[in-house]
Amino acid sequence: MRSILYIDVEGGRGGSSRSLRVMSGNLDSRRFRPVIALREHGSSEEFYKSKNVSHFVFPEMPAFRPSERKNILSFLIFLKDVAVFSRKYSKFLNIVRRENVSMVHVNHEGMALFGRWLAGRLNVPWICHLRCIYPENPWSRWLYGVIDQADARIFISENEQEHFEKMIGKRADCKNNIVINNIAPEECFENRPLAHDGVAGEFLRVASLTNFDYGRGVDRILDVARILKSMGRKDIRFYIYGKDSRVSGWSMSFEEFLRQEIEEYELEEFVNLREHSSEPEKILAQSDVLVRLRRQNNPWGRDVIEAMASGLPVVSIGNYEGFIESGRGGFIEREFDPKSVADIFVKLREDVRLCGEMGIFNQRKAARMFRGSVNIVMIERLYKDIIEEKNVGYFVKEQQ
Repeated sequence: MRSILYIDVEGGRGGSSRSLRVMSGNLDSRRFRPVIALREHGSSEEFYKSKNVSHFVFPEMPAFRPSERKNILSFLIFLKDVAVFSRKYSKFLNIVRRENVSMVHVNHEGMALFGRWLAGRLNVPWICHLRCIYPENPWSRWLYGVIDQADARIFISENEQEHFEKMIGKRADCKNNIVINNIAPEECFENRPLAHDGVAGEFLRVASLTNFDYGRGVDRILDVARILKSMGRKDIRFYIYGKDSRVSGWSMSFEEFLRQEIEEYELEEFVNLREHSSEPEKILAQSDVLVRLRRQNNPWGRDVIEAMASGLPVVSIGNYEGFIESGRGGFIEREFDPKSVADIFVKLREDVRLCGEMGIFNQRKAARMFRGSVNIVMIERLYKDIIEEKNVGYFVKEQQ
């Protein structure tokens, strides 16, 4: 049996953490044993404890994620965190060495610098999961160059792979660069919204599962709600779940800004702000549609995957239809226009059967793309090939 050390940049609040929980839970326990290093306290601790999965929290693990601006400041913070970690790295290595790991799996690009260092210290191969599309600047190119040194890379869609290739200036077409879509929880596939039967509820329930942030476009939902209010459509309601964030140069948090806008435009009947949930499948089971209006062109992600598996249509912005096929599994608008998006929700409200048919289409497609029994085989094969290629010895005895 092989022990795989997973480096989690979060502790349960984000899509990468949730993806890791689902992925590690689908591993063949006769062949692989997950060990999870969490950078933050959170819901994942209780989850792994309930599943008897070896895990520990080490907030001092340094992370670096490039952004559009202030990268020098971010890197200085990273170096400060490295200095803090250096005072505790012996403790960290002792914990990890007791687990006798055969491979390091970096679950998010933000932990790539740390993951490369750790794999070198342990003398084991490392894999990096690519989940983001970072801005085109020297900092991102440098980070992608580091990731290019990993023994393998797993891309969550073709988009991340294409961007990675563009940034490093070469094709990533070797056997150890593969696209493996995220795995959806089996509970999602058990969901059957009322719309599947063509039954209309009291109102159309539209869910948003992204955190409160300008780049994620949560404020655009309020623009749509204002249009719907002017149309007198009180039968369409938005439920926005997420975690708050601070905006550089603002005197208030983004959630405070949203609440101020809701009060100013009297949208209380149309928009409900809720706390982040560690069980989004339960939210989706009570919803009719998922909305994702991010300012980036990326109509895919953890929320889209689980909405599809739950049998919900998705309304989003962008030009990629690898997940959501516009007109069949929802609607993908090329540019954001609040009136056009509002008209989409009116259409779904008035044609419940269409809403249901789109949900069924998505759920069937998700079963082909995101089922754990299919995707985990590809990941396990990658583990096996790399461990054999690197001739990593056995350390952990077979469990009886």
